[in-house]
Amino acid sequence: MKELKSKEVIIGLIIIIILGIIAIFLLIRREKREIAVKENTATESTREEDWAGEEKESTDEGENDQSDEQMSSSQQNENKNILKVETTQESVLPKEEAKLYTILGQENYQSYTLAERKTDDGQLKELFEYWDAYKMEAVNDLLRLERIKKISAELNGTNKFYYYGALDSLGRPHGRGLAVYGNNTYYCGDWKEGLRSGQGMWLQVAIYDEENEELNLGVLEHMYNGRWNKDLPNGQGQEHFSYDYTILDVEDKIIANVIGNFKDGYYNGEMYIMSTDSQGNTKDWDGVCKKGVWDILLEGNTTKGVWRSTEMNQEDYEYYFMFPQDNVNQGIYGLKK
Repeated sequence: MKELKSKEVIIGLIIIIILGIIAIFLLIRREKREIAVKENTATESTREEDWAGEEKESTDEGENDQSDEQMSSSQQNENKNILKVETTQESVLPKEEAKLYTILGQENYQSYTLAERKTDDGQLKELFEYWDAYKMEAVNDLLRLERIKKISAELNGTNKFYYYGALDSLGRPHGRGLAVYGNNTYYCGDWKEGLRSGQGMWLQVAIYDEENEELNLGVLEHMYNGRWNKDLPNGQGQEHFSYDYTILDVEDKIIANVIGNFKDGYYNGEMYIMSTDSQGNTKDWDGVCKKGVWDILLEGNTTKGVWRSTEMNQEDYEYYFMFPQDNVNQGIYGLKK
């Protein structure tokens, strides 16, 4: 009986020691999280002060030097083609910004009118038949041929397009058909009364001048494939970018895919995002967007980011941070209305 009681006492002491160790571990972890939150708050405050200082400095320079103002305007126009984003983990904001490259061109949607192509040599028919059969390897080869690029180049600087496919009684695209726009941009899919409506793929191919390599921002293709209504992405679809990884900066983090619901070209609803880097490493995220503005993810009063990683890192998620001034008009470049 005495031996049994001694064993019980020993077991009880072991349990007490284990519970004590667990309590100490939880206390240390709690203190670390409180420190992280304080650091994050201080970092956010510092950034707000930096932004305010930068705005004031920019204003003062503009008043004192007209040439600086012109340079700032030029830089702003250039930045329309670059969306800057950041990643953050455990509430600590990063020191460096990452970039999302897009193909240069019209940022927002513009309407197009049908133009008659005087030379009917069957090239649009050939391209449409391959595309409509979804033989994309053949399509990609054709789009890089000089004879096809020349057709698109005829429309550069215009709001017109060439068309091959079904027509209605008024001569408008209606049914399945192919459109060729300027700047190596194409659409193949459904039409209704002259507008893109139904299921279709919009594709912009980047073909750079070898003598002007500085124009190559790394994007090879920009694509949207999904539902359309009244000439714009509306409904379920996917935006996709293909990149030349060899020229991207090492620190770049860029969007490869955005899948979900679209409203007039804007991200709208629950979205799945896949990012990539210069090494081709990918990471999956999810977030909620409302007509081009991402919902802010909070933990208490702390801003965590706009996307959350779909993979758990122990007990903490990784978040994707975006500055408030960038979190506007989020959607498909060239197809937002």
